[in-house]
Amino acid sequence: IVPSFYIGCYPTDSLLQSTLECFYSTDCMALLESFRSNPMSDTTVLNPNETGFARNTTIESMLNALMLEEWNIKINYTKYYTQCNPKNCTYSYPEKVNLISGIILSLSLLSGLNVLLKLLVPIFFKIIQTYFLHRWNHFNFKVFISSWNTFPSYASRRGDINRLNTEKSATQTYIVIFILCFISIAAYKIVNAPMKTEIVYNPTQSAFQDLEKKYGLAMTCPCKQISMNYGSFLSISPVFHQICSSYWISPSWFSFLFETSNSTYNHLFILSQFQFLSYICQISRSFASNAIFAFTNDTYISLHVIRESTFNSEILSLMSKFLFINSKSISEIIEFMQGLTHGSGIVSALYTNWKLVLSNEDNVTVFTDPISYGNCSCGVYSSCTEVTMIPGLRIGCYPSSAMMQSSLECFYNATCISMFFGAKKWPTLSIDNRSRFSPSQTMKAIIEQLMIEQWINITNYTLYYEKCAPTLCSYSYPERFNYIYIITMLTSLYGGLTMVLRFSVYHVVTYIRSFARCRVGLDVNINS
Repeated sequence: IVPSFYIGCYPTDSLLQSTLECFYSTDCMALLESFRSNPMSDTTVLNPNETGFARNTTIESMLNALMLEEWNIKINYTKYYTQCNPKNCTYSYPEKVNLISGIILSLSLLSGLNVLLKLLVPIFFKIIQTYFLHRWNHFNFKVFISSWNTFPSYASRRGDINRLNTEKSATQTYIVIFILCFISIAAYKIVNAPMKTEIVYNPTQSAFQDLEKKYGLAMTCPCKQISMNYGSFLSISPVFHQICSSYWISPSWFSFLFETSNSTYNHLFILSQFQFLSYICQISRSFASNAIFAFTNDTYISLHVIRESTFNSEILSLMSKFLFINSKSISEIIEFMQGLTHGSGIVSALYTNWKLVLSNEDNVTVFTDPISYGNCSCGVYSSCTEVTMIPGLRIGCYPSSAMMQSSLECFYNATCISMFFGAKKWPTLSIDNRSRFSPSQTMKAIIEQLMIEQWINITNYTLYYEKCAPTLCSYSYPERFNYIYIITMLTSLYGGLTMVLRFSVYHVVTYIRSFARCRVGLDVNINS
C-alpha cells in the first residue's frame, strides 16, 4: 500500500530496502493516516529542500552515510589560544654591530677608566704612604672626605676660600648623587641583564635531561623527525578476565549442560548464556587486537623534545581516551545487536520471549504471545529478566540480555557449583583482591571494559628520544653573573655618570651658592 515500502522475512531487511518517498507526499501521508484509529492532525511531511538525499534513496544508503546530511566543522583559534593561555613569549635575534653604539660604549669605557684611575691611584698611594710613615692612626676619614676636591681650579689653588668651599660642596654633592645613581642603575642593569643563547649540538638523552633540569622551559630541542608511530616507543597488551580462559566457556562445559538438560535449573538457557559469553570473549580479543594495532600505527607529532614527565602524562591521557572510546564502541555494538534482534521480532529458540498459541477456531493457525517476567513484557522490552535459583544468574527474554544482567558469583564457590550442577570437583574462578571486578559484578559492567582486567602499557622514553633525534638544543639565560659583563657595564656606567655629573653638578652647586650669597648680601643691605 505504501509506495517504496517493503515487507519481507525480517522487518530490518525490509526497512533497509525501503525509501522515504511517501513521507515527502501530502497525499501519501493522508493515506497512512486513514489507517490509524486516532489520526494525527499535526503530521508534517518531509521537506525535500532540507536534505541532500534524493527521495528514492534507500534507508540502507542513508545508514551507510550515518544518516548525516553534512559535517559542520568550526575551528576557533581564539578559543584555542585562550585555553592555551601562554605565560610569556621569547624570541632571539642576532644583534648587529651598531657603529654609533660601539663608539659611545668605547668612549664611556675609556672615560670611566680614565676618571677611575685618576681618582683611585692618588688615594691608593696616599694610603700606602701614610701606612708606611706610621701615620695611619692619625688618618681621619671624615676630614679626608670633607677636604676632598674633585673640581680643583686655579683660583682655589691661589687661596680663594669661596671658590674652594664651592668646589668641596660640589664634590660632596657629586659623590652622594653619583653613589645613588650608580647603585640604582647598576642594580637595574644586573636584574635586567641581556639574554645569552647557547647551543649544544647532537645532545645525548642524559645531556638533554641535565640541561632540562637546569634551564627548564627556557630550552628547546627541535626534533629531526617530528612524526613517528606510537608503536615505535609504546607497547600495549591486555590481561583478560579469567572467565575468558576458564573451563566455563569450554566445549566440555557446553557438552555437560546439553547432556544434563534440567528444566528446573534451565540448563539449556544457561548453555546459551555461556555460549554468548564465549562469543563475547572472542570478540573482545579481536576488538582489543584491532584497536591496539590501529593505535600503535597512529602518528604521534612532536615538534620539540618534551620532558619525560610531560611525555608520560601525555601517553596516560591518550591511553585513557583510547580505553574510553573502545569500551563505548563494544557497548554500542552489543546494544545495537540486541535492538536489532528484538526489533526484528526474532523468536528465541528456547521460547523465552514468545510462546506459540494455536487458534481456537481451527487449531492450525499459530499466533505468538509475548512472555512476561514480572511486570515486564518481552513484546515491548528485550531486557526483561527475573532471578533464578542459581545465585547471580538471571533468566529473561534472550540469553544475551539476561547474561548481561547476571553475575558469576556462584562460580567462585565450589559448594554453590556442586549444589546446582552435581557433586564433583569443579574448577572455580579465583578471588583476587587485585582484580578490579568483584564476584558480584554484572557481566554488563565487565563487557563494557572489553572483558579486560588490566591494560599493560610499556612506554620507552629512550626510544622516543632516539626517534626524535634532536640535532641541537638551544637555551637562553640572563648574563647577570658574567664577571666580564659586570665589569664592563660598571666601568662604562661609571664613565657615563662621571661625564654627566661632573658637568652638571658643579655648575648647579656654583649657581646655588652664588644665589645664596646674593640673598645674604641683599638681606644685609636691607637691614643696614
